[in-house]
Amino acid sequence: MKNKNIYIFLIIYLINIITFSTPIEKEFEKIENNLKSNPFKKEYIKDLEDFYIKNFNDLNISLIDKLLELNSEIIDTCSYAILKEIRGSLLVKKAKYEWFLPLKYYYIYTGMLEMKHVIEEDFDNLTYRYIRAKTAYDISEYNFAHEISLKDFEYIYLRVQEKKEFLKRYDFGEVLYKLGILYKKVSPIKSQKYFNELKEYKNSIYYKRVYDEK
Repeated sequence: MKNKNIYIFLIIYLINIITFSTPIEKEFEKIENNLKSNPFKKEYIKDLEDFYIKNFNDLNISLIDKLLELNSEIIDTCSYAILKEIRGSLLVKKAKYEWFLPLKYYYIYTGMLEMKHVIEEDFDNLTYRYIRAKTAYDISEYNFAHEISLKDFEYIYLRVQEKKEFLKRYDFGEVLYKLGILYKKVSPIKSQKYFNELKEYKNSIYYKRVYDEK
């Protein structure tokens, strides 16, 4: 009887693991359903953009694949540039999970090229640059990605006072923190400059990574 109860418990536990949706998965499912019902609605495209940036660091390979599949479905219907930017970023993210080197490099090359084309069409769009900067930062062990991330974050830094909507939507402390990290290899003086400016953004999660007040 005792063994039977253990088996029942294990079965229920396994079912819960399989069927349980995390908050991020539930949020994605809502966005997915909305976009499939009306891919032309700008509000739904904006929801996808916000979801992607907000959860940028928390996407596992399952969600990356689901986002790519959704992106492919709706990009054939409507041609919003942000969809191409996100697709390029997702391909680079997917490369991190790929062990087969030719395919890994294909994902990186294709993804970076797609983001490059989007930015060439809208050079001063800080959201597009932000997505590419964050994406390239995650593979900054490659020299080309280090340079792209640094240039994009620096471009945002230089333009943000004229485009203050960026400050309302995103954590500018991230820009300062990552410039500080990226410049460590290039110019320690500039690196420290950005870390010093980060002191003004105490509400940023990135402030706490440098100035963890106890």
